[in-house]
Amino acid sequence: MTQRDLLGLVELCYAAAARETGWEDFLAALARAFDSPVSALATIVRQPDGFDWAVTHGVDPALQGAAIEHALEDPRVPLYEQLRPGEGYIYDDLNGHDIAADKRTDYYRLVLQPMDALWAMAARLDEGRDLEGLIAVHRPERAARFTAAELQDLRVLSRHVGRARRLQLDMRAAEAQAVVQSDLLDRLAIGLVILAAGGRVLQANAAARRIFAAGDGLGLETVRVRVADPAAAARLDALVTMAARSQLDGVGGVLAVPRSSGLPAYAVSVVRCFAGLSGMLGGEALVLLSISDPVAAASLDAAALRALWRLTLAESDVAVALASGHDLDEVARRQGIAVSTVRVHIRKILDKTGTRRQSELVRLILAGPGALPGRPGR
Repeated sequence: MTQRDLLGLVELCYAAAARETGWEDFLAALARAFDSPVSALATIVRQPDGFDWAVTHGVDPALQGAAIEHALEDPRVPLYEQLRPGEGYIYDDLNGHDIAADKRTDYYRLVLQPMDALWAMAARLDEGRDLEGLIAVHRPERAARFTAAELQDLRVLSRHVGRARRLQLDMRAAEAQAVVQSDLLDRLAIGLVILAAGGRVLQANAAARRIFAAGDGLGLETVRVRVADPAAAARLDALVTMAARSQLDGVGGVLAVPRSSGLPAYAVSVVRCFAGLSGMLGGEALVLLSISDPVAAASLDAAALRALWRLTLAESDVAVALASGHDLDEVARRQGIAVSTVRVHIRKILDKTGTRRQSELVRLILAGPGALPGRPGR
């Protein structure tokens, strides 16, 4: 194998970091480069010992289970444990290994022999995050042994594979964080819009997207927030520019955005992202808009209120009606009961929830798990 062959393998391993199935292509190329029918990559974890992640080439799927089950019986395990990241070993009968004894193990009988793979060359990977890795290639007993020059090439390659695996793990962590972040933002009843430099929209949560889709004074035009009212549009641009240019966290302001329908205006808050929040949202995040719609009441879950405070069915219906902004007469009319009965229900609800006044009760309900983000058509 020549030094030039390594470049193509290095490129393949970094490409595989972005596309998991790419590791199969990498192992196939690795096997060809080292004239090895079998090649493997694995991440090894301790307590319990075993494989956290593994990819193989040239291994019969029927042997995978046996390989995992008898992995700790592999006579090459002590060789691996002596390695440091970037180091490797050659396993053959020319380097002091008791091949005859190893052939009597279950691992050889159940895994290596059916796979027709005896000679091996492996290197330990530094994958980071307290994970240990291994890259290995195998040849049949009748084939030529691996050479010291081939082992050196594998050592060089192992350093790049370890870096590619660290990159892959970081990308997975970032993707998982983005999914969680998006889910959390979408659960909020208030509209949130994250802006980059120049007012470019990076992300808008579900509540903000519903407001934009309604097109009632606020909308989204390509990647910028569109405000129908000229004065409000100018005010919003000025606040966004001031917040983006400021070096101080929390700089911004508030404004009312009139609605074309004549309904109560949106209340919009503009603030420069705090450092911690900006880091969580991504390096480009500069400004955070929050949009409150006074018309869109939260969708309240009566069943959640009953489970949380042991309310009766009638009491939970009254609690939902109150939190939705109805007065006592409206509650009585909607429930088909007397106003005096509504007052009795309210006293019982206050007692069960530990609140003293109706206003405290409403705040408690709207801030608790019974309040869900508003939904289209509700």
